[in-house]
Parts: sequence; structure tokens; C-alpha cells
Amino acid sequence: MDFVWQDFFWTTTLRVAGKGGSIVLDGIGNSADAPITLAYAPEGGRDDSPLTPQEIRTVREAIDALPRMWEALQPDLLTAYEDVRAYPPGAGGLPPPDPAAGVRPLVDLTHVTVHPLARDGRPYVGLEFACPWDDGDGVGVLMNGDRVVEVGPADTAALPWLARHDAAG
Repeated sequence: MDFVWQDFFWTTTLRVAGKGGSIVLDGIGNSADAPITLAYAPEGGRDDSPLTPQEIRTVREAIDALPRMWEALQPDLLTAYEDVRAYPPGAGGLPPPDPAAGVRPLVDLTHVTVHPLARDGRPYVGLEFACPWDDGDGVGVLMNGDRVVEVGPADTAALPWLARHDAAG
């Protein structure tokens, strides 16, 4: 992985298997043929010195855990979608999810954030998805291992204070 400093965090690009890369995300890759951006240490979580071997291992472990995170977050993501569908001003004719496919066809993973903070030996990882119920920003999920910490607007995935608050609790 080649990381590039982006003024406040480190970033690299993930390419899903079959779309020019070797990352296998088992159904959570994006349906568009776009790469997935991965950021490490958002919002000034560290300086511009190159990532250490331990930080790179943490990122690799987070990537390897993405399929498990995906399985764990689907019920919460589906609940978020159903909540939007139930709210009349936001309903906008959103279709009910397919009972067999659930939320899978409704979202595309666009961004992964690995926070430099861990709880129980697992880093906090944020996942941002493009989705039909928020065309402008998308939806974000903050995870700690296979535990959903928070589901909300896209920036939920990248907010370090959410991870710090959860880690303290």
C-alpha cells in the first residue's frame, strides 16, 4: 500500500478484486467501478511522518476485517434505512429492501477510515457508503471490531471524537 499525506491524514486507494485490485470485500465492494479511499488518522490524529510498521499492520488487519464488519453492520444499516423510509418528509418513494438481499444492493462502500485508537485490541474503523437515502453525503458507520458504535451521516465514520468517547466508556 502506498500512502500519501493529505495535509491532515494519510490516504491510500483500495481496489476491489475484479476491479483492478486484490482486496476481496465479499459483496461490499462498490458497484460503480470506482476505487475505495482509505484514510489513516483523520483530523490531525498524527503528524506527517511515514506510517510505522505497526500502523501499517493495523491498517491491513482492518482491511482483513472488513467482511466481518460488513456482516455485523447490516442490521443497523437496514434499521437506518427503514427509519428514513418511515419518516414522511424523507421517504421520497424509497423502495422497501429486498428481503433476501437486505441492504446489500442499496449501498456502495466509498471510504474506509482507520483511527489510531483501539479498544480491546481492535482499532476503530469508519465505513462510508453512498446510498439512495442521502444522495449528497451518504451514510457512515463507526465500528470497533464487529461492534457497531454509531450509524449516522457520512462523517460519522471519520470523527475521532466518537471513537475517543466510545473508548473511554
